[in-house]
Amino acid sequence: MKFYQDKIHQLMENIYGLKIKALLLYGPDKGYIKKICQIIIQRLNLLPRVITDTHLHVNQFDMLLNTQNFFGKKECLKIFISANQFNAEYKKILRSEFIHFPILIVDELAAHTELRKFFEAESNLAAVGCYYLDAQSVSKLILNKLTKIGKNIDSDALAYCTLHLQGDYQSIDNELNKLIYFTHDRSLITIDDAIKVISNDITANGDDLCVYFINKELAKLFEELAKLLQQNISMVLIIRALIRYYLNIYTVLELVKSGMTLDQAYKTLSPPIFFKQLANFKKITNSLAIVDTIAALSVLQQAEVQFKLYNNSFDFYQHVYCKIHLSK
Repeated sequence: MKFYQDKIHQLMENIYGLKIKALLLYGPDKGYIKKICQIIIQRLNLLPRVITDTHLHVNQFDMLLNTQNFFGKKECLKIFISANQFNAEYKKILRSEFIHFPILIVDELAAHTELRKFFEAESNLAAVGCYYLDAQSVSKLILNKLTKIGKNIDSDALAYCTLHLQGDYQSIDNELNKLIYFTHDRSLITIDDAIKVISNDITANGDDLCVYFINKELAKLFEELAKLLQQNISMVLIIRALIRYYLNIYTVLELVKSGMTLDQAYKTLSPPIFFKQLANFKKITNSLAIVDTIAALSVLQQAEVQFKLYNNSFDFYQHVYCKIHLSK
């Protein structure tokens, strides 16, 4: 069965009712994955166990699901698995009866992969894509959380929180809890409360990172990079943010080359450049040539592949920064 993030309560009802016996969680939002696992463990009173061997043999997989522990208690098995190893033998095990509750965890997972298709098709299995929240989802999360505890938030405070709360689900939830504790003696959260608790330094900004990268501001770049990684934003998404930024520059330069004015070219971008970032984007676009953007995009595309193949030895400075800025 396939569940979306906004229908997660339905998934939980099926799990609590023992209609779902195994779960697949995939995507970059590790905080949301952690939250789902915690809820299941607490609600079903399971013994947590983590298996990080991504090349688990099928016999080991079978044994994990069916071996009773010393306490005679049902386990929640968080298994970090490689989608490439999933085959008919794994399907056979998951279709059979087993003791424990397995949660298979994978990073990115395309719709056509066998693992994802299998979990979505089976009536007693479930798959959930765990992706970072957009602004609308963040706003909804804030309002739902505050409504449950009888608090209100004024429109300016909500707008501020929606803009500044970024990263994974867990990071956002932690910041909201801080805001709730700060206003424990009041029913209304104001813009002043939000500014005091949620500062600009708490969350990183992908656009800022791109600006620092292209302008060769190393100290600011690595400070921003550290924040993003701390928010559980994967290196793949960081590289893709740079790809998207360079693609926007390339698009604008090509349109100007074909006869458009700069302002006309900027307006064609979708999604549009955030107005606070537009001045930086214009300045950078004027400083680069089409050949520069093509060379950078080539390096970035290679870097994404390299990270996926050799993530333990990947070095952002050597494999991305140096190749784009210092190898000319």
